[in-house]
Amino acid sequence: MRKSFKTLAVVAATVFAVSACGGDGSGPSGGGELSKSEAQALATALTTSGAMGSSGAAFAPFVFTQLRQTGTMSVSAAAQAAAGISNQVSLALRSGAGDMQAVGVQVKFSYSSGGSVVTSGVYTSVIGWDGLNTSSNPPTVDHLVSADIVQEGGTEFQGAGTVDLSEGGMGSYYDRATGSSYFSNGGSMTLSSVSFSGGTTDCGASQQGVTVECSYTKGSMKGSFNFTADKLEGSGPDSYTQPTTSFDVPALRFTLNMAQ
Repeated sequence: MRKSFKTLAVVAATVFAVSACGGDGSGPSGGGELSKSEAQALATALTTSGAMGSSGAAFAPFVFTQLRQTGTMSVSAAAQAAAGISNQVSLALRSGAGDMQAVGVQVKFSYSSGGSVVTSGVYTSVIGWDGLNTSSNPPTVDHLVSADIVQEGGTEFQGAGTVDLSEGGMGSYYDRATGSSYFSNGGSMTLSSVSFSGGTTDCGASQQGVTVECSYTKGSMKGSFNFTADKLEGSGPDSYTQPTTSFDVPALRFTLNMAQ
């Protein structure tokens, strides 16, 4: 599955380069707003933070060109205590420290090369961050948390329900202070509400032999996730626990067909 994520990252980077077009900054009610410059800085921060292993982070630059409103991720004090979180662990979502900003995305995609389909499927992702520094070069975030549901070869968008991340998805966590990246070895993600309505916007384009058929609809997602993870790199602890984390986020649902 991790190989598929790497392929998705390449697809996402190409899609962003070919079809990125300015969004209107509007979205569902609630949450915060990102200015155009903040959206651009955040897109850069996520793609240079080592978080590209997450499919959600890989597509985030495209999302931010269309949707500059953000929702929230939060961990309750009870969930934090139940997970046995130590104060020495670098946890982005500490009770009382405020919520993380977050967005969601659902993608139904296919990528073809030379007339043959290389990869296709559907995934659902929620991405949260804190500590965005727009003045650094490049811009940075202090922490990044994401959870993804992956349906390799799938054809239908994920609806409400619970998925075991060890079987059909993954969670990831990034800590800038220690340069550490973690990927899940177990956990779950629950979608309690998935709502997309309104008109569909075309975002297709062609450039330098790459054709992208693209359309998207704005909506929202609510739910929760949790996971345990192993460190892939960095100087932080060898393992990481993300306690049950609630999210309420604006989201994009889009269909991508890319051919080279």
